[in-house]
Amino acid sequence: MPKTPIDYDLHGHCVVCHENMSVIQIIGGKPERRLTGKYAEEDYLLNDGSTMRVAICKDCKKELNDDSTERTRIMDCVFKGWEHELKNYSHWDEEKKKTHLRMYSKKKIVTRTRGLGLDMLDKKLKHFNNKGNKHDSHSKA
Repeated sequence: MPKTPIDYDLHGHCVVCHENMSVIQIIGGKPERRLTGKYAEEDYLLNDGSTMRVAICKDCKKELNDDSTERTRIMDCVFKGWEHELKNYSHWDEEKKKTHLRMYSKKKIVTRTRGLGLDMLDKKLKHFNNKGNKHDSHSKA
């Protein structure tokens, strides 16, 4: 299956190949969005100590490497998704949107969290931040 270039993260789509992993089904006479059997998730530790869960298809999840290139591509995709969502968000003025994006542009993926205990995650976080990775940004927001 050919993979499309990463553009932006979108709810129900794979963060890597952007395959739509949802369908609309009529349930009780009403259309409802349901996730397909290809849907999976991956959890990541971010450089500020928070965690992030992304949607990823099972095919792409099997191929994850957890290297810096892959982590950067996924985080850039997620950030672009945040930018895309805020474009049409009418509850905030433009300055608040820019401030929000500036803050979130500093977030970086440290590592996948699966199978790692708190001590190991803390060690990886400290190592990552000591290498000077914590202040790079994704955008000129």
